[in-house]
Amino acid sequence: MMAWAKAKFVATVVTTIVVLAGGGTFLITRAIAQQQPAAQQRPMISGATMPATAPPIDPVVARTALVEANNRFAMDLLRQFNPAPNENAFFSPYSISTAVAMTHAGAAGDTAAQMAKAFHFDELPENAVTTGFNALQKSLAETQSRTGAQLAIANSLWPEMRPEWPLRAEYLTQVQQDFGAEIRPMDFQRDAGGAINQINSWVEDKTQNKIKDLLHSGDLDASTRLVLVNAIYFKAQWANKFSASSDTDDQFHKSDGTATPVVMMRNTLTVPYAEVEVDSQPVQIVSLGYRNSPPARDGGGAVAHDPRRRGISRP
Repeated sequence: MMAWAKAKFVATVVTTIVVLAGGGTFLITRAIAQQQPAAQQRPMISGATMPATAPPIDPVVARTALVEANNRFAMDLLRQFNPAPNENAFFSPYSISTAVAMTHAGAAGDTAAQMAKAFHFDELPENAVTTGFNALQKSLAETQSRTGAQLAIANSLWPEMRPEWPLRAEYLTQVQQDFGAEIRPMDFQRDAGGAINQINSWVEDKTQNKIKDLLHSGDLDASTRLVLVNAIYFKAQWANKFSASSDTDDQFHKSDGTATPVVMMRNTLTVPYAEVEVDSQPVQIVSLGYRNSPPARDGGGAVAHDPRRRGISRP
């Protein structure tokens, strides 16, 4: 028996932005803001050397390796968030890694090595990062066609239109081909506020008006030279819908230890189930499929977990 917060469908909206400016590199998501030291190598710009081209790799092999790397990054990031046992953490590792991967495609030296280590790209076969993202995006598009789910994945680059060092044509071609990215030059030096408005409008459009005003005044300025954006919108029907007739009144336990009465959905069904420990904490995990999604072992459906082992009961 499973009790869930009341929701008849699954909807996920996430946006990640990487900003390269004179003062450093910034990673911005709906819930994350992190500043890192300014990069010293600039292979994505004219006059610098792009990373050497590696031999081609099978797209399926690259996609499989990339998914495993993204899963490891997801657990790393969850540990960094370190939510309390009675708190939730909502983020998209895929959105974050996509935005950073577009940056990594034009990086070299220590910059590329540090990105690769943090996102586990260094564990992938040679040339697997961009090929893997391209193959994964195509696979997700096929899943959308097969299941009828609403899935929109959009990438874009917003470079300064009059930069001191123009972006290399090879780099722009690669992110367009492997990530399907739009290239939209901006006048950050003269009108950073106008650039913020245009990027926010693009994000709002790509997320079905769910994410508004992601960037705020002061996030970009005259020193900004490149903004990389990933936006994801997802909405799908459950494979096993929750019947309204099964709704019951129950107690919702809040983080302060109190409880409040709410209406819970309930369902009894057979699903993949596991009991594991994460950082010495007991966790129950179930996989809930979407309509027409592939079996859980192939990556279909959603994963829900209860760190307190009290929201899921077995027959």
